[in-house]
Amino acid sequence: MQRMFQKKTESGSKKRRQRAKRNRRQLTASITAINAQLVVLLQQISSLQMQVSNIATTTTTSAPAGQVP
Repeated sequence: MQRMFQKKTESGSKKRRQRAKRNRRQLTASITAINAQLVVLLQQISSLQMQVSNIATTTTTSAPAGQVP
């Protein structure tokens, strides 16, 4: 009886370890995907900042004399 119980808990802990390993793998994959998306977003933000900066420069330099842009 003791032996059967021991065997049962061993298989249970093995399943738990396998589940933990699978979850860890899925989390790692998710984090990698999110990191890739963050890199793209940061590049887009940087590009937009450049465009806004260029627009601001163009507006201030192209305003007629004596007028506030």
